Amino acid sequence: MSLEANKELVKNFYQSIVVRGEFDKIPLYMGENYTQHSILAANGVEGLKQFVSEHRAKYPDTRLEFKRVIAEGDLVVTHSHAVFYEGHQGSAVIDIFRVEDDKVVEHWEVFQDIPERTLSGNSVF
Repeated sequence: MSLEANKELVKNFYQSIVVRGEFDKIPLYMGENYTQHSILAANGVEGLKQFVSEHRAKYPDTRLEFKRVIAEGDLVVTHSHAVFYEGHQGSAVIDIFRVEDDKVVEHWEVFQDIPERTLSGNSVF
């Protein structure tokens, strides 16, 4: 796949599976051996499904806006604004995905709550 195709794969995976919980689309986007480095989810498809199900039950109105999507080699990095409920400032999230054979097979993430203001006066985005 090209770098642009990898970026589209990751964006579609994230919105379909992680944000909307469309588990029927997992075979389109995820490899069978999915390695998870997040502190919030277990390895594998079932680990991700459990995390997404629990998150969606708690925050059914979650929305995510990609601010940046960068690809190099087999890695895709997203810098996103995630909002979990009305009135929530949101979180700044950086995810790194590894793509193999046109599927997402590995994931790392870091995130932080967005403060009302920063010392620099600059946005986190």
